[in-house]
Parts: sequence; structure tokens; C-alpha cells
Amino acid sequence: MFWKEGKFPAMNKILPVYLFYGEEQFLLKEAVQNFIKEIGFKNQEKEMNYSIYDNKDMDENEIVRQCETYPFLSDKRLVLVKNYKGIIPVTSKVKSQNKKNKEQDISSLLDYLQNPAPWTILMFSVEGKIDKRKKLFKEIEKRGKIFEFKTLTAKQCEKWITNQVEIMGKKILLSNAQYLIERIGILDLYRLDSEIKKIVAYIGNKEEIQAADIDELVAVKMENNIFVLTDAVGLGKTSEALKVLHDMLEQGEPPLKLLFMISRQVRLIFQCKSLQKQGYSSKEIASIIGQHPFVISKCLKQANNYSFSQLSSGMELLLEADIALKSTGLEPQIVLENLIIELNGK
Repeated sequence: MFWKEGKFPAMNKILPVYLFYGEEQFLLKEAVQNFIKEIGFKNQEKEMNYSIYDNKDMDENEIVRQCETYPFLSDKRLVLVKNYKGIIPVTSKVKSQNKKNKEQDISSLLDYLQNPAPWTILMFSVEGKIDKRKKLFKEIEKRGKIFEFKTLTAKQCEKWITNQVEIMGKKILLSNAQYLIERIGILDLYRLDSEIKKIVAYIGNKEEIQAADIDELVAVKMENNIFVLTDAVGLGKTSEALKVLHDMLEQGEPPLKLLFMISRQVRLIFQCKSLQKQGYSSKEIASIIGQHPFVISKCLKQANNYSFSQLSSGMELLLEADIALKSTGLEPQIVLENLIIELNGK
């Protein structure tokens, strides 16, 4: 992935076709933009020789016509095709209905790639997964270059943060990059990029981003506070768990929403622990449950603090708290405080 180098690799040889795809959309879009810059269009050249198609039902023949059109006042032409239907996975129902038509639709593109125009760069960009069994993918693989942008792991994200900060002329310790991720609570590069820019503007002439700067500017997501709370419960730190609970209530979080988030977290921990016992890897568990790998890694870490009997008892206590909040006159804060104390005494 290009962020590792900090810039796009030198393009010593232009190929006729490229494919950029993957689930890490921030890096994907950044790479496409950098690629276009590397082509070296001048302003007027780009206006006259750059075509974009962003429609799953686009006309393939029109794409081929654009590819075969001679460039105007330039020696090259760029055609960018986004989320093209001939390369993305489809459901079995859609596939059975349209298989014949799709084969006919992409035939013109396949024919073009057999003898591409030497002046044209054809780019495909897909946000998400692709179907590597399709003829078009195999043809691109044979005649061009393919770049995949996978979701970053926590460690990769930490390095990405330090790189982004360096690009902006500042420094950040790896430990503080990790703290920024923990503060946000999820590996969201769009959010991280926005927060980094905000912090860099805030620190002014200072050379390095400190943990205090992150505390000052980055709001903690509720989901992350839930992780902190359940961590404290699992470690038997009742006072710390109660403090987190009070902080969230003071921030105006509705008691029922807090109970829902705590219950959701306990269920996730239980699911992760069960699947891990069955021999599934962290990546497989993330796919089965449908959660981000970063969330699953944190749940698996938390699962070490609990036994199955403790988690089962905890879910019973959560059900009792739900009934108490909805059908008794008790103060919601008292119900939640008692829940935390009982969870720690499980």
C-alpha cells in the first residue's frame, strides 16, 4: 500500500490498464488522486483528456470510444471507471438473470484490452471487494497492474498516523498515535485524518503532538467509554467503572442507551470468547460477527478477564437492570450503579 512509502511509486513505465480496489476507502481514494498527479497532466491537458464514469450501469461501448479517442494537445488520455459492474461481486439471483447480457456487455472492453490504444491509461476503481474469477479481472491482471487496499490493522494504523503527522511537518510518538486511536475508539482513517489536521493546527509552532493535546481536542466516543467501563468491571475496579459511568451520565447519555451499550459489549465478549474456544482466528471471528477487526481484537483481550459463568451471570444482571429501568420508580443512576457493583461482585 502506498502510504507505507509516503508517496506514490515512480511510474517508469505506463501500463494500459490499472485496477485500484479495497475496503480501506481513504487509502484507495488517496492513491487514485496521487496516481492522477503522477501522470503529469497540465491544467488544460487534463480538462480535455480526462473522462470519469461513475455508474454501475454505464455504457461499455462509450468507455471504449473514449479510450480510442486521440488525445487533444497532449500525448496521453486518462479514463477512470468507478465501481464497474463487470468486476464487482453480484448476488446469485442477479447473476442468473443477467449473466448472458453481462458477458455481451464486457466483450467490447475485453476486445479493447487485447489491443489497447497506446496513448490511453484506463483505470478501474472499486470501493470494496471484487470478483477475481471474472474475465475482466484476469485480463487486467495480465496486461496491467492491480493494487489492493485492505483494512489496516491497529499496528499499521499507528504507523499511518505517524506518517501523516510527518507529512504535515510535525512529530508524534508511536505511543501517542496508539492513544489517539484508543481515544477515537475505531480505526476510521477519515476521522483520524480530520483529528490530526485539527491537532496540528492547534499546536502551532510546537514540533510534537503530546497526549495532552489529544485530550484537549479529541472527544471520546461513547463506544470507547464502554470498553473502558467493561475493562474496569472485568478487572474488579469498581470505583473506576463507576467514575466512567458517572462521566457518561453527566455528558447526557440516556440511561437506557448506556444499558444497551453495556449489554451489547457483554454479548460481544461472550461471542468472541465462544468462537475463540472453537478455534476461530480473530479475523474469522470479525467476519462471522460482522464487526471491525479492531473491535474484535479489543473484545478478545477483554474476554481474558471473564469466565463463561461470569458472562452468563452478567447477562442475567443486565436483564434485571433493564426491567428495573422500564418498570420501577428507581432512579436510573442508582439502577446502573447497582448493576456495576453487582457485576463486579459476580
